[in-house]
Amino acid sequence: MIEKKCTKCGDTKPVSGFHKQSRHKSGYKSSCKDCRKKESLDANRKRRELEYIRNNHKPCVYILPNEMWVGTTENLKNRLNAHKYADKRDVLNARVLREFDTRSDALEFEEFMHELGYKGKHKNNRYV
Repeated sequence: MIEKKCTKCGDTKPVSGFHKQSRHKSGYKSSCKDCRKKESLDANRKRRELEYIRNNHKPCVYILPNEMWVGTTENLKNRLNAHKYADKRDVLNARVLREFDTRSDALEFEEFMHELGYKGKHKNNRYV
């Protein structure tokens, strides 16, 4: 049985533990299947973490100008869809007024906007 040493973990394994690679002198990749699988899992985990960060935005205060509506959310896309389909609100000209680092700061700004006459105070919002 032919064996080969993995360049990643340093273990010597049978060639059946390596993927074929015609360009390599030995005909097999330099790292074993186990190490390549671990690299792939790590890369996928990092990709998912970045995707999570990208899809879960910071708290923001948004406005629906045609409705005189102001609200706070962490995920604007989902919130606007809820307004459009469940609440039947006009979201055509919706825009973000401001992004915040914390939800409490966003709620404070939203409360200020409600004091100016905008609608939208939600029963779940707790103003600090």
